[in-house]
Amino acid sequence: MSDQSQRVDRSHPGESPRLLSKEQVAGLLCTTPRHVERLIEDGRLGHVRVGRFVRFTMDDINEYLAAGHVAPRTVQP
Repeated sequence: MSDQSQRVDRSHPGESPRLLSKEQVAGLLCTTPRHVERLIEDGRLGHVRVGRFVRFTMDDINEYLAAGHVAPRTVQP
């Protein structure tokens, strides 16, 4: 694992959010960069455009994960 992928969310209050590449996001989600591109195309994953580059914040990733979260069912006695 590269040093960059291990430093995902070490920002401090008042510090600019760290921007992640498609490859880093794919690593976090255990998927491929192409799947991340599809999530962008479908409007399911927020992102930031920096010139011609697409970047992501941890807030973008956390919102995507929260939207897909399925709560466990409660068992009726």
